[in-house]
Amino acid sequence: MRFPTYALAASLLLSSANACAADISLVGVIRDRALLTVDGGEPVVYAIGNTIAPGYKLLAVNNDGATIAEHGKAVTIAMDRYPAPGGANQTLVLHADGVGQFYTNGSINGMSARMLVDTGATTIAMPAADATRFGIDYRKGRPASTSTANGVASVFMVRVERMRIGEVELRNLDAIVHESGLPVILLGSNFLDRFSMRRERQEMILTPR
Repeated sequence: MRFPTYALAASLLLSSANACAADISLVGVIRDRALLTVDGGEPVVYAIGNTIAPGYKLLAVNNDGATIAEHGKAVTIAMDRYPAPGGANQTLVLHADGVGQFYTNGSINGMSARMLVDTGATTIAMPAADATRFGIDYRKGRPASTSTANGVASVFMVRVERMRIGEVELRNLDAIVHESGLPVILLGSNFLDRFSMRRERQEMILTPR
């Protein structure tokens, strides 16, 4: 029996659509919402029932992960990369801005964060407002002091449970919280020491050790 041309075309299109799986990564969970990236893009918050990409919908969220409908099939995603075609590329490539500084977007404790690499800082540092947004009760941290460009500042020593940049997730990192005088999150040596670092013109390339 001759297979109709239009039916054959429709079948090929359906097969092609199913073959082009979206590259979805779960960055964090915020109550009943999921912070997801699609095909390496910026993290976006999705509520239950939202369409993530063509053929993909968020079904449920819990503390350990999320459940997604993939072309009608329910799939559970842990705090990891999904699906990971060809293996995850763990190398981070940061690009210098107009004044030679290296900023990157990521997440801390599941919340979006913009961070600046500071090779002169010994520890990750963050403003108090950001610490609170990340769910860190910094005043329960250990009081300490640190030297800054404006002199000695009082800070609190805390622990960051999860930090994610691109496909790299780090856990249990020490950090200090400034109640004033710090406008941006700084990635200091205790972050950078986890990587082999090299510079190529306007790029900083970080490869996990």
